[in-house]
Amino acid sequence: MTTLRCLRYPGTFTGFLCACAEVLNHAISGEALPELFPTGETAELFAETETVEDNLQRAEGVWKRLAARAGREAMQQIHAAFLSDDPGIGAVLARVLIRLWRGGGGLLTDPRDPGLVRVSKAAMRTRREAHAMLGLIRLAELADGTWYAGIRPDCDILPLVADHFMARFPGMAWILHDHRRSTAVLHAPGKGWTTVRGFTVACAGRDGLPLSAGEQTIRNAWRVYHQAVAIQERRNPRLQSGHMPRKYWEYLQEMAVIPEEDSTRANHGDTEVSV
Repeated sequence: MTTLRCLRYPGTFTGFLCACAEVLNHAISGEALPELFPTGETAELFAETETVEDNLQRAEGVWKRLAARAGREAMQQIHAAFLSDDPGIGAVLARVLIRLWRGGGGLLTDPRDPGLVRVSKAAMRTRREAHAMLGLIRLAELADGTWYAGIRPDCDILPLVADHFMARFPGMAWILHDHRRSTAVLHAPGKGWTTVRGFTVACAGRDGLPLSAGEQTIRNAWRVYHQAVAIQERRNPRLQSGHMPRKYWEYLQEMAVIPEEDSTRANHGDTEVSV
C-alpha cells in the first residue's frame, strides 16, 4: 500500500512556490506527486505530512526557472489565480505548473483541461476585483501624517495594487490594510513597499481612526456638499448598489452620508436582500 504524502506550506505565494519545487522534483523523477495543503487546512487522514519552509531565495529561483519555460505572462496568471478566493486552488496550480514545465505557457489557453480553465477563471476574478478596487480604495490622513485605507476584498488583491499606489504616491507614507486576511502593505518614501501579516489597527472602522484635523475638515465638507446637492426624489439605492456593490461600502467615506433607512439593505452582486 502506497502512503499518501502531503506537503504543508505557508499560505504565501513564496511558500507555495517552494512547495511546487518539491512537486516538480517528484514529477521529474517519476515519483507519485504529493498533495499540497496550506497551513491551516487539514491534510488527508493517515497521510505522511511534511512542512515546507517559506524561503524567498528558493521561491525566486523557482519563479525564474518556470518563467523561462512557461513565460512571464503565464506565471503572472498563476500568481493571480493563487491570490483568488477559489478554495483548493493551490493543488490545481501545482499540477498546472507541471504541465507548463513540460509543455510551455501556450497550454494555458487549452480549453479542454478543466484545471487550466479553473486557473484562468480564478485569475480573471482576482484581476477584475483588483481593477475595481483601484477606484474604491480611499486613503485617509491619520493624526501622525500616515495615510491609511482599509478594505475587505474577496480576493487577496494587495500584491496587485501596491505598485499602482507606490507610483501614484511615492512621497507619502501609506498603509493598505486587508481586514479579511489581517495583512497590510506598508510604504515608506524611497523604500518601496512591504507586506505585513497579522496586521491590526485599533478602532479601524470607518469613523474610528485617529484622523488628522485636515482629514476631518474634508470629511465634514463632503457631508455638507452631498446633503446640499442630493436630489432625494431621485435616490435609487438598488441602482447605486448595482454599480458599487454593498460589500465594498464599509470603508468608503462617501457612503457615510447614506440615510439611515438605506443601512438596512444589503447587496450581494446583483441580488438585493433585506436584513
